[in-house]
Amino acid sequence: MNRPEKLKLFILMLALICAIAVGAHAQEPDQLYRVDEIPIEDLSEILPARNVRDPLVYEFLPGNRLFAVTDRLNLIDLNAMKRIAEAPLPDSAPSLDSEKLIRFDRVEALENGFAWIVSIATPAEPHLKGTYYQFDNQLNVIREVNLNDYMPSPDMVYLDISRDGSEIYTVEHSLMRRINLDSSDEKILLETKMGFDMDLNSIGSLRLIDNGKTVLFSGDKFLSVEEGGSHINTVRVYGSMSPDGENRVLTDAPDFNVEIITDAYSPLHLHTPQTSPIALIVPYFTGEYDSETKMIKTVYALDVAAKHVVEIPLQAPTEEERAKLSENGKYLATAVCESRDDGTFALVPRLYGAAKGSLLATYEFPALSNCTNAAVGVSEEDGLISVLYQDGQAVRLVRIPIEK
Repeated sequence: MNRPEKLKLFILMLALICAIAVGAHAQEPDQLYRVDEIPIEDLSEILPARNVRDPLVYEFLPGNRLFAVTDRLNLIDLNAMKRIAEAPLPDSAPSLDSEKLIRFDRVEALENGFAWIVSIATPAEPHLKGTYYQFDNQLNVIREVNLNDYMPSPDMVYLDISRDGSEIYTVEHSLMRRINLDSSDEKILLETKMGFDMDLNSIGSLRLIDNGKTVLFSGDKFLSVEEGGSHINTVRVYGSMSPDGENRVLTDAPDFNVEIITDAYSPLHLHTPQTSPIALIVPYFTGEYDSETKMIKTVYALDVAAKHVVEIPLQAPTEEERAKLSENGKYLATAVCESRDDGTFALVPRLYGAAKGSLLATYEFPALSNCTNAAVGVSEEDGLISVLYQDGQAVRLVRIPIEK
């Protein structure tokens, strides 16, 4: 073969390689979906702008409903885009613009109705005060509980509620307890002790999962003491048991198929509905934090029964703050508000597959005048990703059909 023929062959092979590469790339799904046909809905007629200093409290509920706290309580049917019920704030509930040192709001879907828990510390009363309200589906109060009667500091990390709303699960010091709110009967489910021969030395966060049939919890186990006794080396432990404290299983984090890396007790309730058989572990304050991009790089989908962990790589800073699993743990949805160089904002929801940790879709709603306090929900039954965000004092809604 002479030199010109070799050159022609080389060019032909190079072109073939490029064509294969382009073709392979073209077969990959385009994960940035167009949103031209997805409207941004204005909820101003249902949730008029309120003169409050702080972001509103809202949570998506099963049946495509929304619970929102403004200067009153609102329950909204998002299918019909109308208010189901509204009610004044309970007398014991702090308003959103109350002076405070710290405040936590939490909304839980229950078997019948839902729960709203508020914990607040104020300059006048710096000790954390907590109240649990149980509502029916018309915003009638079924139960109002002063949580300080049952735990000295009602921190959301150390508290959960049974699916029927009649019991609370608490962690205090070395004890996990189940307390019946009607009879005040209590049962110690778990007690830890100090010592290097124990399987568990402390209890951190807890969460009821799998439709309330499993209590998931985290804690630490002592491994060794460094020379001089200045530091105790520990290992993170994840455990599960039935609601009566039986069938307890403990697994050290390194013993899963993928080690869950956390440096602090990650709140188990924030991102996982009680109906889901798996839990989302978000490593707040951890070595998984990327100092250059200012973001947490990885979250974990934990199937504690199977002792199986799936790593889910995140794509953007603060994405973990607005992240929710679907009701059966199939999907993880996130939403972030991103500022742009031209002074506008973009709302960017993402959908992940929890079984494989894969990014399924990214959606971008650009050129927004404002975007704060995004909240996200995802439903397998409804086939929707729902995102709320605030534009000033107005509330906007985006509902994205999940591509099958």
